[in-house]
Amino acid sequence: MHILVLGGTGLSGTVFIEEALQSGHKLTIYARSPGKLSQHLRQHDNLAVVEGTFDDMDAARRALHCGAEALVSFAGPTMPSRGTAVADFYDKLFPWLEKSPINRIMILSTASFRTPSDGGSWLWWLGGWCIWAIGGSTYQEMNRIGQATTRLPLDQVEWTLYRYGLLALWTVTKSDADILGFIRVPFLTNSKSSTVQTGMVGSGTDGMLLSRSSLSVWILQELHDRKYIGKTPMVSNPGWF
Repeated sequence: MHILVLGGTGLSGTVFIEEALQSGHKLTIYARSPGKLSQHLRQHDNLAVVEGTFDDMDAARRALHCGAEALVSFAGPTMPSRGTAVADFYDKLFPWLEKSPINRIMILSTASFRTPSDGGSWLWWLGGWCIWAIGGSTYQEMNRIGQATTRLPLDQVEWTLYRYGLLALWTVTKSDADILGFIRVPFLTNSKSSTVQTGMVGSGTDGMLLSRSSLSVWILQELHDRKYIGKTPMVSNPGWF
């Protein structure tokens, strides 16, 4: 499969690129700074790059017409965030999907975006409140990303909005952990791929930890299996912590 990747130069995107190439997929990376990719990735026969920003819609249009059948996005705000650059980009990009070769998209969000199928969870409620209170525009952006994706007509593009821990966009260093002490926050880890569980908020299968490798394998499997078209699953490794 030929996959267009957004947010491919970040930690999660890089792990996905490695996994996808090893699985024999062809990739086109849309990136502001492709030099962040390692040399061995940039020289890979099955990887091409379209350089552009969220404001460069001419470059974005070229990326949409690179021949890819699917789009996978790891793009999201950092903490604390100012503005809604990713959501603004999607508002301009998504209307073009209908006339592009892309018929399948998988877009990143978090539990900040609630859906009617979600249940109650005091832990996620508290996490969402913290993001709203101290995360700048992160809460607003994640909700706009969710809204922009879930209102896409499925007869035009098959979408999945995959969600994971509210603070998964934070990188927790050793010094951070020393300062935080006993406080635990949900985050992506660099652990090896392991079993993935999916569910809705409050379902009991909405854990807080998820390894980047596990996420990458799950995305590639979902592109093949197509179980979550038109759905908004929480993705995690088993267990809250």
